[in-house]
Amino acid sequence: MAMPVLPQDFASPPWTVDEVLALNEASATTRFECVDGELLVTPAPSIGHQFVAGRLYRVLAGYLDAQRIGYPLFAPLDVRLTDDSLMQPDLLVVPLRDGMGPRTAHRIDRLLLAVEILSPRSRRGDRVLKRNLHQRVGTPEYWVVDPILRVVERWRPGDSRPEIINGVFEWHLEGATEPLRLDVAALLAD
Repeated sequence: MAMPVLPQDFASPPWTVDEVLALNEASATTRFECVDGELLVTPAPSIGHQFVAGRLYRVLAGYLDAQRIGYPLFAPLDVRLTDDSLMQPDLLVVPLRDGMGPRTAHRIDRLLLAVEILSPRSRRGDRVLKRNLHQRVGTPEYWVVDPILRVVERWRPGDSRPEIINGVFEWHLEGATEPLRLDVAALLAD
């Protein structure tokens, strides 16, 4: 499928969620998101990006299967944390509803964790726009994974700077009986 034709002033905000949904329906390889009305355009992820996403998903899924507190999902999947934002985090954890993962009819509007894996074209959107939105709405954890520098930037609501992690760290999800121990070096190893 070809990339949809964008208006001449496509970079000028504000974009609506409905406009971005229409763009996503017209494109199989380009991801369109909007944060506070600003359009973000990201090409299809690289093989390296997908490798890291797959590794991290397996770790999260194993942990959450044992803890039964949240449900892991991955992009492309629409998340609406505010009325004027539509995002597709690379990986996300949603809270369970009545002990079950989300269903087709559920709007995803609350996250326990959002993860973005940096690529050259996503740095500003991931590190600034999306992070600001996640902090503003109270997403408990927002991770920016940098495969080049081999670090995870860990953000929580209220943080003015990220925790930069290149070793092992723990994520203790509220209600879990034990924390997830994530080895960043192993995750980002070639």
